[in-house]
Amino acid sequence: MEQYCGINSEKTKYQEGLSTHNKKFLYFQLINKTTGEIIGWCGYHTWYTSHNGAELGYGIYADAHKHLGLMSEAMLPILKSGFEQMNLNRIEAFIGPNNLPSLNLIKKMNFTQEGKLRAHFIKNNQVEDSLVFSLLKAEFD
Repeated sequence: MEQYCGINSEKTKYQEGLSTHNKKFLYFQLINKTTGEIIGWCGYHTWYTSHNGAELGYGIYADAHKHLGLMSEAMLPILKSGFEQMNLNRIEAFIGPNNLPSLNLIKKMNFTQEGKLRAHFIKNNQVEDSLVFSLLKAEFD
């Protein structure tokens, strides 16, 4: 049942609108090849069309699908699409300092850490920092 909560959350985001005159979003669903089940998402939730930059986001709904390398598999075509189809010059990621799986993933994709945003977001009613990462088109292999 956990996956449906995630799907409903994403549908709500779409319905409430993630697009303005200069920002858009583009998500891809991650689908289990065997079952056809939607197991997560990956994409760009803050796409600044006038600046050719976007913020990367991703998530896997159920713990059973985590730590299997699925997001690593999905990430390369998502990044390629960003640089080639969306004409992005810069892709950003903001990650909590304790989110080791996400930190490992983003480093594996050759993002560069640029700094830290203090008290950037709230998770479980706790204010947390975000580490700032970027990948430029010229750096993408």
